[in-house]
Amino acid sequence: MSAIAQFHRVPTGKLHELVEAATPRKSGLFGKRKDNFWEYLNSNAKQVATLEWSGFFVADALIFLQENGIDLLDSGEYDAPVMRIVELREISAVALTPAHRVAYLDRLAGEPFSVAQLAEWHKEFTETDTPDAGEAMLNAIAALHSALSAVDGQTVVLVTIA
Repeated sequence: MSAIAQFHRVPTGKLHELVEAATPRKSGLFGKRKDNFWEYLNSNAKQVATLEWSGFFVADALIFLQENGIDLLDSGEYDAPVMRIVELREISAVALTPAHRVAYLDRLAGEPFSVAQLAEWHKEFTETDTPDAGEAMLNAIAALHSALSAVDGQTVVLVTIA
C-alpha cells in the first residue's frame, strides 16, 4: 500500500480553523459523518510542492534528515495543532515553520546527499532493498526544500502523509 505526501502552505492564523475542520461532524441523529478537512485545506491553503513517489519516502527522508542534524520533525510552537490533526485524521503530519526555514533552507539546497548514500541508509533503515529508494528519497528531500522555501513569517507548510 502506498501513501500520498502533500505540502500545503497554511496561514498560521488559520491553523485553529484547520483543526476544527479536521474534526468529523455528524449531521443529525442518523446522519452521515460530514468530513470537510481536505476541502477546507484545499480552499484555504496552497499546495507548494509535489512528489511523484510514495509519501512513505517523505517520512523516511524526515528521519534521515533528523539523524543528520536537520530536525524538521519538531514543529515547535505549532506542535499542538499538528498533533491534534494527526490524532483526528489518523495521518502523519508535520509543520515546516519559519524557524525551520532559517535553520535549514541553505543546508537542503542543491543535492546535499548522494543517491548512493540515501539508498544505503534506506536499505539499512527499512531492511529492504527497494529499487530506486535513493532517487525517491532525493526527490523527497527536494520537495521538502521546495516546501520550506515557501514558508514565511505568516505561514507554515503542513506536510501530510496519508
